[in-house]
Amino acid sequence: LFSSALRQNGKDTEGILGFLPSDLWREIKRGEKLKCKHCKRNRATVGCAVKQCKASFHFSCGIPNGALNQFSGSFSSYCSTHKPAVKIPIPQESWNCEICFFHVESDEFPVWPPCCKRRVFHRSCIQSYATNSGYFFSCPCCKDKEVFIRAMKDSGVYVPE
Repeated sequence: LFSSALRQNGKDTEGILGFLPSDLWREIKRGEKLKCKHCKRNRATVGCAVKQCKASFHFSCGIPNGALNQFSGSFSSYCSTHKPAVKIPIPQESWNCEICFFHVESDEFPVWPPCCKRRVFHRSCIQSYATNSGYFFSCPCCKDKEVFIRAMKDSGVYVPE
């Protein structure tokens, strides 16, 4: 899903959810030439969505190094340099995760839910919550689903369906 040049050319019932074998092989071949900016190994098919940026990385290398993978829309990925900045409208000294209750530092990938404007989460805490909640995932503070889930997917949280 996050490989930069992989296109869904089939119907959802063809190949792997619409990704045809020929398209997958073409992307694997393209990836043999791409080196990961983090581990320096080949087959780094995830690229930064900013056109001027030439960064390539593996999905699994990007996450711990601050990359953002959006689980909605066109499934864009951003390197740590170009990921959209999170604008949290509350003072940083009051950033306490509503799940674990520990303070959230700016380098801990804070996630801000627009449905609860005075709340913040560690990305790792909200990801665990999403994984465990599955279909019932909603804002732990106000129980909103629609706005909250859209914002979480855009913030790099995988929400199982």
